Amino acid sequence: MSQYSWNALSTRYRGWKSPTLRIKIGNFLLSQKEWLLESLDCELGVDSEAGYCEMLLTRVYDAKSSCFLCEQELALGMTVEVSLGYTAIKPVFWGYLYEISYELGETEGVRLRCMDVKGAMMGNGPLHLSGSQTCREAIQGIFSGRWARGYAALCSSPVLSGLPELDQPLPFFPNAMDDYAFLSEIARRFGLEFFVQEGKLLIRKKPDSGVPLLDITPDRVFACRAVFSSVGYLNRITVHGSSDDSRDEQKKQVKGTALARVPLPVGSGSAQKLIGNREGELYLPSVRDGASAQNLAEAQMRERQTLASRIELRMRALPDLLPGCFLTLEKFSPLINGRVYISSVSHHWSHEEFSTTLLCRKEPS
Repeated sequence: MSQYSWNALSTRYRGWKSPTLRIKIGNFLLSQKEWLLESLDCELGVDSEAGYCEMLLTRVYDAKSSCFLCEQELALGMTVEVSLGYTAIKPVFWGYLYEISYELGETEGVRLRCMDVKGAMMGNGPLHLSGSQTCREAIQGIFSGRWARGYAALCSSPVLSGLPELDQPLPFFPNAMDDYAFLSEIARRFGLEFFVQEGKLLIRKKPDSGVPLLDITPDRVFACRAVFSSVGYLNRITVHGSSDDSRDEQKKQVKGTALARVPLPVGSGSAQKLIGNREGELYLPSVRDGASAQNLAEAQMRERQTLASRIELRMRALPDLLPGCFLTLEKFSPLINGRVYISSVSHHWSHEEFSTTLLCRKEPS
């Protein structure tokens, strides 16, 4: 059973009437100002990019005094919280204001661009490390202790339980890396996700299962597009490394192998078999044990699998739909039906439209 039902959501949001936004910038609500919100776009995802929000405000320029009325009230670095819904609302974005664009001419207004905590990490470094630190200690040092960066204003500290691989020494020296590059590399090395969900910074293994948020049928969407591609697809990935265990005066070889969990829908012809059975190998001497090799192989396979299938759904705005969660698609077609993983969510609001666009990928049945 799914976490939500369509009827329950319809009741909660009172039949999808009265689209509602609540935008808090610093210490004030946007609704308290006389400025007019023309459009809003929020983009959230589990991939490497920072979460993003853009707003266009009008009625903010006074031609008589030749000034923008909001100049003294908006400043870079102000916190931004966005909630969406229909009378009842749900928070969807936590971040900060990183760019303000004052525009005159065809567009007369102010454009605000915001990012979540991952944006604040970009350029913030280098790390303060000791030679014996583990991955876990290095990550924790960014969020707490003497060298903490102050990210608590934008997110909670990540929970790192259930990740024993982080207890090993750093597999690389993060020379001149900023916090974002460091955490991204840790995530890539160990096959982890690194993203923001409901104001929480998550560093975790992608869940293999979970209760779907919602069952979706074609009558619930405005448009659906499913793309299956062989570009970059590999059926098997093997990572080779080496250890310090010398045998016969040679280092013992270690390796990890990952298989595609969602195979391509290919036929039985010789070229089709070739495309569906392609294999890849990586040789990384820095990988020193089988567990690390296996984690890296699985991480590479997850990245490849994102290229194999893309299912895009555009529907009425639903702030409850979150990246990093599952859906069940029903009654579309045998090729499309089944469990999908939400990799990104985009919310759009304007005077003409209030919609959510999901980018998903197929999951094993």
